[in-house]
Amino acid sequence: MKSKSRLQPRKAPTQARAQVTVAAILDATAQVLVTEGLDKASTNRIAKVAGVSVGSLYQYFPNKEALVAAVVDRYAQEEIDLLARSMAELVDEPVRVGVPRFIAAMLDSHARDPALLKVILQQVMHLGIDRMAGVEAMGHALVAAWIRDRQAELDVPDPDATAQILATAVSAVAHARVLGTVTLDRATLERELGQMALRILGAGEGANCGGVSNGRYQRGTSLGGGGRPRVACCRACLRLLGCWTT
Repeated sequence: MKSKSRLQPRKAPTQARAQVTVAAILDATAQVLVTEGLDKASTNRIAKVAGVSVGSLYQYFPNKEALVAAVVDRYAQEEIDLLARSMAELVDEPVRVGVPRFIAAMLDSHARDPALLKVILQQVMHLGIDRMAGVEAMGHALVAAWIRDRQAELDVPDPDATAQILATAVSAVAHARVLGTVTLDRATLERELGQMALRILGAGEGANCGGVSNGRYQRGTSLGGGGRPRVACCRACLRLLGCWTT
C-alpha cells in the first residue's frame, strides 16, 4: 500500500489558468488510464496527452500515484454529488415511487463513465488508492436518512444496518455490470433490483416458503445470535425470499 504522503498533490491550483491546467492533466490521466492502462500511465505520457510540460505537471503532482489518486478523488466526489442530488429529489416521494428512482440513480451514477470505473475497480484499488470508501459511506448515510423519514411506512427497526445492506447490494450489482459479470439489460436490472429493495424494506410482495409455520417467519422469530448486523442481514435475506412477514 502506498504511503498517504505519496498520494497527496503538491499544491492546489488557485488561479483560473492553473485550474484549467490541472483539469487538463487530470483529464489526460483518466484518458491514459482507460486507453493504455495503469502500467503505461507515466507522468511523461500524461503530460504529453495533456499538452503541458512535465515540469508543469510536477508543480502540482509529485508522481503518478498522486495523479491517479486525484482522478479517483474527482470521480468519487462527482458520484457523491450525483447521489446527493438524486436523493434530495426523493424527499417527498412515497416508497414505491422513490425506490425505483433510487435504483435508477445508482445505476446512472455507475454508468456515467463505466470505462474509468472499470479501471478503478480492476487496476487502481490494489494500490491502496481506495477513495471509493467515501462514496459507499455517503450512499449508506443518504439511504439511512431516507429510510428514517419513512419508518412509519416500513418495518425497518435498524435503518443504518438496512441501508448498508441495500446500498451495498445495489452497488455490487452495478459494479458487476461494469465489469461484465452481470449481463442483464438495464430494464431487467431496474425491475429486479427494485423488487429486491422493496422486499428488504418490507414493502414488497413475498412468496411463501415451505418448512415454516404458515410458509412465513413471523416478526419476533429468533434469528440466532451474532448481534444487530447478523439479525438485520438475516431479515433482509428472508425478505428477499419472501419469507418474512411485516
